[in-house]
Amino acid sequence: MSRAISGDIIFVDTETTGLDPRLHDVWNIALITESGEEHVFWVKPDIAKADPGALRVNRFWEHYAHIENNKRIK
Repeated sequence: MSRAISGDIIFVDTETTGLDPRLHDVWNIALITESGEEHVFWVKPDIAKADPGALRVNRFWEHYAHIENNKRIK
């Protein structure tokens, strides 16, 4: 039996410090509704074991500088 879901669909986007969940942390979570409303959450990760390639691809250092300047880290 299936149930209908009403309301907006919510898309979830995350950024991580790498692909291995045992080593790498989530540092950004974004929830975006169908209508385009966006909710972004920033988490201060432990980057000691971060994959430098992942940090480059998701532009971690560019975002991190912005986060630090705005004190949006939880």
